[in-house]
Amino acid sequence: CRRPWIRARRLPRVFLGICASLLFAAALCAAGATAYAYWLGHRWQPAPRSFELGPGVTLTRETRQAPRPLVICLATIKLDTPGLRFVMTPGDDSGGKELVAMRTSSFLRRHKLRLAINGGFFDPFNAETPWEYYPREGDPVDVFGLCAAQGQVYSPDEERYSSLNITADNKASIIDDPALAYNAVSGRRLALQADRRSTDTAIHPRTAVGIDRDANRLILMVVDGRQPGYSEG
Repeated sequence: CRRPWIRARRLPRVFLGICASLLFAAALCAAGATAYAYWLGHRWQPAPRSFELGPGVTLTRETRQAPRPLVICLATIKLDTPGLRFVMTPGDDSGGKELVAMRTSSFLRRHKLRLAINGGFFDPFNAETPWEYYPREGDPVDVFGLCAAQGQVYSPDEERYSSLNITADNKASIIDDPALAYNAVSGRRLALQADRRSTDTAIHPRTAVGIDRDANRLILMVVDGRQPGYSEG
């Protein structure tokens, strides 16, 4: 007859144990979040470095403190290098849009490449929190501006976008005619053309592509961003 009473007396201890475990877990989460926030704002920038990634391809990493902390990766590619091959993301309408999203690292592994960068803008896109965002890998998206892979145009030309095109024999140029597109990817308005410069002053992580005056070298540049004290964009 006394056994239910004993169990009833033990219940508060179990409840207190659960509360203590939850408080401990919450304290660990808070400490982890604080440590991550401190690390994010106090990371050391990596050392500058330059090396040959492959024949005709030089990869350089630069760090700067002015006008703000910046980490910059720069690839210079000699377009007349024998055996050089370019790959643009092929169209994929299996999800009902022009492409399915893919991480840059996944793209590099899938196509067995030495170097890959992220390309143009796409929609839909949102980044509410680190765990609530779209797209995830495999989600369908539409691309902004002219895009083509191996001569197949899958995203039409749009105003306000400039398009880099690389021909089958590795000639690079900026085009606005879809009939010329072979391997094409688009970005916003030109940042620099001759002596004219863009007036866009927004601070974001950015990818840029360029061609030298003689059209012999392709320049790929990525600037990290939104990382206070490390690389702000």
